[in-house]
Amino acid sequence: MKKTLAFLVAAVLVVTALCACLTVSAASTNLAPEATFIGADPTVGNQYTDKYNGKLNDGKAETEPNWSEAPGEWFGFYYNANYPSNAVATEDGRALGTFTVQLKSVASVDSVRIHMVTSAKFDGNGVVAPIVLTVETSTDNANWTTLGELTDFSAYKDIDWVEVKGSAAVTANYIRVSITFRGYTFMLNEVEVLGGYEAPEAGGDDSSETPAPAVSKNIAEGKPYTGAEPSTHPNNTRYNAKLTDGVAKDSLSDLVEGDWFAFYHNDGAEGINAPDKVGTIVIDLEEVSAISSVKINTFVGNMWGILPPESIKVEYSEDGTSYTVLDEKAFTAPEKVDDKDIDKVELVEFKGASDVNARYIKVTVKLNGIFAFLNEVQVMSAGTPAGDDPSTSTETSGETSTSTPSSSNPPTGDAGLIGFAVLAVVALAGAAVAVKVRR
Repeated sequence: MKKTLAFLVAAVLVVTALCACLTVSAASTNLAPEATFIGADPTVGNQYTDKYNGKLNDGKAETEPNWSEAPGEWFGFYYNANYPSNAVATEDGRALGTFTVQLKSVASVDSVRIHMVTSAKFDGNGVVAPIVLTVETSTDNANWTTLGELTDFSAYKDIDWVEVKGSAAVTANYIRVSITFRGYTFMLNEVEVLGGYEAPEAGGDDSSETPAPAVSKNIAEGKPYTGAEPSTHPNNTRYNAKLTDGVAKDSLSDLVEGDWFAFYHNDGAEGINAPDKVGTIVIDLEEVSAISSVKINTFVGNMWGILPPESIKVEYSEDGTSYTVLDEKAFTAPEKVDDKDIDKVELVEFKGASDVNARYIKVTVKLNGIFAFLNEVQVMSAGTPAGDDPSTSTETSGETSTSTPSSSNPPTGDAGLIGFAVLAVVALAGAAVAVKVRR
């Protein structure tokens, strides 16, 4: 009897351990490698910081403070009122660096991890500790919710992974990271967004099952467009950014050549590219596609006399001749406080009541002043249910097609573990019976 109980207890322990394995196997995935980073741009035109240009989602978390000797290993936020900077000053005399992570679609986000300098050990080299780290989430890049905020970094090593998480997983398409520091330079070199994209459950042809959510992606990247010709005015030729290159800036502060595109109109001036204060862009997607929305990265602040557009209208067409309005938005310049400039950029989404089919996207920008600045237009596909994406399978003539799992949703092996659990219980139970029979 004792041996029988021992085997049964062993069986229970095996099942418990396997259940724990199942839980671990469904752990979060790092979604950052496939994400777009907006605003994490190295300082341009500064000989002291141009080497701080590391990518934040390349999977390399450098642990040595070698930022001066190893260009590309670290990313630096820098602020100095007398030099080109990629951080901005705060009202209380500190510096603020901000970037946004745009995931490839809406996801369930568990936490955000940042590999960064956390102490004042390197102050003598001009690299300072953080004062405040804030992480926010959004589904639309307009309405933000704080995931977490840290002000005490004493528990971390000098260079360490810092994790920010809320009380539960959140739904997000955008992650905004803000780092406040006092001094010239703050260093970090890797960002992980831990979570997962929803995927369909395996098995069954039950039509009553809820369909998997569609995965939307930017189908305008690299596509040709017409109408957005840079101004030829001598002072404006640097405003020549490509509008479908997948690069979106989050600050107007530097106005480096190639960062922004500007529609320009000034009565009597040369180089006008927005006649009657209206600029137009037409993007050719090169084939008719199902479209869920259009997103435009544009300046909506109040700085140096530059104001937001008066309005932006987005239209769509299948033939390039007959257009239908998708959406239109009007903008109002924010009021300055104590005459302080407001550097504000938004990725504004335009969408209709339902998805539409289109090959051509027309964007009409009405100026409110002499400029309207924008630097990226994204056309978001209506998507296909996860698992139906033809890019996830390959077929060879005469062979059975095989499925390649997405890197965002690695196979958990749950089915194999469950089968093993069942076999283990059966085997142990059988052994227990055998022992009892032998007695």
